Amino acid sequence: MLPTLARVEPAIGLRILPPSSVAVLPPQLQVYDHAQYQRFTQGLRRMSAKDLLGYETRLRHDLAAASMFMAPYHLDALFVLEAELVRRDLSPPR
Repeated sequence: MLPTLARVEPAIGLRILPPSSVAVLPPQLQVYDHAQYQRFTQGLRRMSAKDLLGYETRLRHDLAAASMFMAPYHLDALFVLEAELVRRDLSPPR
């Protein structure tokens, strides 16, 4: 599916989104839709470096214990989180 600058909202009609809020959905994502990806990315960008690294550790722990149903959500979160770490030139402690 190609990204679009407009989104139909049944009760309101057509809404034009600003170009800065439209991003291409990475093909690696398994279950996140465009809106989830955008909200999660925006939330990560507001986090401190220390909080991001702590969240990365916790997310890996949660992924190891995740059910088959939840694992794809954790993998999507981890993919987006790792992209933010790379964007900030941070590397998680190992």
